[in-house]
Amino acid sequence: ELSASIKIIESHYEFAPLIGIALNIKGATDETVIQFLAQWIKLHELQCDEDVVEIVVEDYQDFSNWLESNAERSKIRRNAWKAMSSSFTPEALAGLKALFYFSMKLDFSETYISMYENYLERENKVFSYQTKSLKDEFLHLLSKTTVMYNFLRSLYFLKQNHLAEEVVQRHGLDTKFSWLDKARSRELFDERHPYTYKIQ
Repeated sequence: ELSASIKIIESHYEFAPLIGIALNIKGATDETVIQFLAQWIKLHELQCDEDVVEIVVEDYQDFSNWLESNAERSKIRRNAWKAMSSSFTPEALAGLKALFYFSMKLDFSETYISMYENYLERENKVFSYQTKSLKDEFLHLLSKTTVMYNFLRSLYFLKQNHLAEEVVQRHGLDTKFSWLDKARSRELFDERHPYTYKIQ
């Protein structure tokens, strides 16, 4: 029973660090996450979450400007796929998607693992009969406007602080997200689940 308990702790994202074991994220390597976010930020303007959001109505009467902007964004997307496609796998895609969608729950790390396994099963099926779908899924995720927000919250929850902090430093995000310090201390996650055991 003790051996079984130890094995559970060793594979648990919230408990393993307590006994000095660092677990890696599923599917995607740290470098894949860093590269993906480096491509994402070329496509999206990231504002401070405490700034007042101004609603801008696009003037499509200036059709030439619209075409130029659209062409530039298409070029960024093409270059992003070109930069990552040679080493991109269904496992990497499933790992990135799990980080993105887990942030909407942030309940238990078992949920993250289950999400990864489900995405991997799906991506393997898609990849087996249509390689183009991997590219389409990559570009779909790249288009999401909350990728940086979602990834960081998931990484901090899963105690991947080393990777989260590298992303923060690379892109100067300390002033972009008002909740960073709470995520670092895990206070952010305790607030979401006030009746659960607080893991230090």
